[in-house]
This record gives sequence, C-alpha cells and structure tokens, in this order.
Amino acid sequence: MSEEQIRKAVEEATEIIETGATHTGENPVSKQVSANDTDGDLDVVLTHIDAPPSLLRNDVGNRGNWVSIRLEGTQSNRDGIGARIELQTGDRTLTRIVNPYGSFQSQSTSAVHFGLGDAQYIDKLTVYWPSIRTYEYTDLQANRFYTIRESAGITGVREPSMVSP
Repeated sequence: MSEEQIRKAVEEATEIIETGATHTGENPVSKQVSANDTDGDLDVVLTHIDAPPSLLRNDVGNRGNWVSIRLEGTQSNRDGIGARIELQTGDRTLTRIVNPYGSFQSQSTSAVHFGLGDAQYIDKLTVYWPSIRTYEYTDLQANRFYTIRESAGITGVREPSMVSP
C-alpha cells in the first residue's frame, strides 16, 4: 500500500468511527472497531450487503502511546457495560463509557481504548462500575492491555503482539 492509500484509508476509517458515515465501497451496513491483531492500534471491520466483509487494518504503526482496558463484572454485568472509566495522565483527564454497541447489527469489543500521546504512564485510572462500586489504580504503564475484574482488581496485563503486516 502506498503512503497515499494508507492516509486515505485511515482518514476514511476515522470518519466512519467518528460519524458513522459509510465509506466509498460496497455500502457497509455495520462496523466493528477493535485491536483485531492485538498490536495496540485500532482496526475496523465493515460488513456489507451482498459482499464479503472488509478489514481496514491499521498497519501504519502507533504514533503515540495508548492503553486498553477490559472489564469483567462480578456484581455488575459480565462485560462492565455502562461502567465509566476515567484516566488521568499529567494534566489530562480522559473519560470513556464501556459501550460496545453503536452500529447496526454489529458490536465492537467491550475493551476501552485510550490514546495517551507522549505519556508513558497513567497517573490514575478510576473505574465507576454500574454496581455503584468505585476502584482506583495508580502508576499503570502505557502500551498494555489491562483486564480489571470487579472487586478483584487488575487480573491481567498483556503487552501488544508484534504482528507484521
């Protein structure tokens, strides 16, 4: 793929993610966003009417740091859907709600992805569970996949796989 093709695909995928707009291909009817190849960047799968699915795989590489948080509810629902996750790094606070739904007839991963820019550590991560429990974690390393179980804390930390295109 040329640099121009990569740039266009990334712009198109960003537009699809941010606006739900369709791309110029075979009339996609749904999208799924996740780190499909577990390298830490987000990829997009589009399903189409009367055509095979399309994978918009991000092989450009990570230009900044990131973290992915997957919740496992015990008192709340199993995937922590509806939980609010707040992340503080330096003077920035980022907030996400666990919501894998958002496209017709599809579902994205329930893991929540945060772009961190140059930050190499997360100063504080707070999870507000639907069960009304709140847990805080400090000094987490960037560029990791974390699994957090309600009432048990961090139960898994995984580094990204180095998948070649």
